[in-house]
Amino acid sequence: MANELAKVAGKDVVTFMRRYLTRATAKASLIPYQTGMTFGVSRDSDSTSTKDGPVNSQSSLETDFSVDFINNTSTIADEALDAAISGERIEAWKVNRGRRNATGQCEAWYVQGTISEDTGDNDSDDNATRSLTIAVDGEPKHGWVTLSDEQEELIDYVFHGLGLVAAADETDAKGVGEGTAWESTKDNGTNEVTASSSDPASTASGE
Repeated sequence: MANELAKVAGKDVVTFMRRYLTRATAKASLIPYQTGMTFGVSRDSDSTSTKDGPVNSQSSLETDFSVDFINNTSTIADEALDAAISGERIEAWKVNRGRRNATGQCEAWYVQGTISEDTGDNDSDDNATRSLTIAVDGEPKHGWVTLSDEQEELIDYVFHGLGLVAAADETDAKGVGEGTAWESTKDNGTNEVTASSSDPASTASGE
């Protein structure tokens, strides 16, 4: 069944990050050895009592985005700490590998902001861990992202044969950053749509 309801597995939801200044020259990087992630939105409301009844007002949207991982010597782990110290702008993605559209792209939420906190625990009898908190500017954007073969392998390596393995061809360009904006009229409620479906839009909407 193309539009079968599926549970979201925590292991399939991962964080990618990139320094904003390098977006023209570097692809986003998976933060290695992730152990957890928090992503949520909230909006405070206030109620004023009037003679006609209460009148509610709402504040601006706030986004809570943090990621926990085992500390490591990857470039992105070092760049995250540098960005936290300097206040440099970063981009981050919450990517769900278990939810894909008809072209194989993964569901994602995208944010821009700064790293407001980078804390680490270094117990003598355990792996050193870190937790990053991102101060998100504006509202997060919903869409679909393309994972390269290399990025897929960083999350869950794929089968390799016994012969030589050539470098992946990264010359394709599929829209802005190889991503597609979310369309609520066809993407809401979509889990996986088979490439053979004659009408992806119709299938995605549950018709």
